[in-house]
This record gives sequence, structure tokens and C-alpha cells, in this order.
Amino acid sequence: MKCDEARDNLAEFAVGGLDKPTRSALQAHLEACADCRKEHEALLATGRLLDTTELLRPSRDLWPDVAAALRGRKRVRAPWWQLEWIPHPRWAIAGATAAAVAAAIALALFLPHPAHVPQIATATDEDAALFARWNAGAALEGGFADAHAFAVLLQETAAAHEEADNS
Repeated sequence: MKCDEARDNLAEFAVGGLDKPTRSALQAHLEACADCRKEHEALLATGRLLDTTELLRPSRDLWPDVAAALRGRKRVRAPWWQLEWIPHPRWAIAGATAAAVAAAIALALFLPHPAHVPQIATATDEDAALFARWNAGAALEGGFADAHAFAVLLQETAAAHEEADNS
């Protein structure tokens, strides 16, 4: 038997509540282990001290005196967050979480879903080129043209001259 198990069984051993195999194993451990033996002796000493202590019984007149003392005190109401009707915080959190999950499932199941989700049109190279030309022209007219805007406009002009030469 190890010390942890022995200490767990000391109280039952002191009152004679262990079965025979456990009692013999504990006695053998107590003979070999000084620390557990010391703890066992301290437990027995405490038991002897408690046996000699006289139990006090309250007098029959105790309650009227206590009631009179309590009547004179001001009654204090607990704050709302400490009232007994509010469930324990862990249960409240678990309940709120369960309600939120149930609401999400209900919304997902019962809200109408669109039959067809429209596809967003993507720009083609032609659209991108048109936008780049428009943006470059606007920048040039507004006085905010940069090197990129000039390059786009020069490329457009070169392409227009090339088309004119080919036709």
C-alpha cells in the first residue's frame, strides 16, 4: 500500500470501518512508514480530544432571543443579480447558447431561399480596356493624368493609327 492510499483509509481505520484485507495492508504500511504512523497518531489524538468534549445543547429560550435580535435589524434586499430565481450562470450561458443554436437552425430551415442566385457579370478584356481609356481620358481632362494615363492614351492613339493604315 502506498502513502496516498493509506492516508485515504486512516479515518475509517481509526473507527474500525475497514475490511480485513485493507486493514492488514494498512497496519503493515503503518509499521513501515513513519510519516503515515505520525498522521495516524495525530488522528487518534484528535478523536480522543473530541470524545472528552461535552456536547452543548441550546437552551429552550435561545430562539426568542435570536428572533428579537433579528427583528431590530434592518432588512437588506439582495441585488437583482444575486436573486435565487436567476439560474446559475453556467446554466444561463448553456441555455442562451442552446436558444441561439435553435434560432439559427430555425432561421436556416424556415426562411425563404431565393430560387436563383444571379451571377455577377465579369469584365472582359474589352471592357477593361474601355474603362482604362475612359479613366485615362478623365484624368487628362481633370489635370490629374499620370504616366499610366498617358501610356494608355498613347497606346489607344497608336492602335487607332494602325487600324487606319490597315484599312
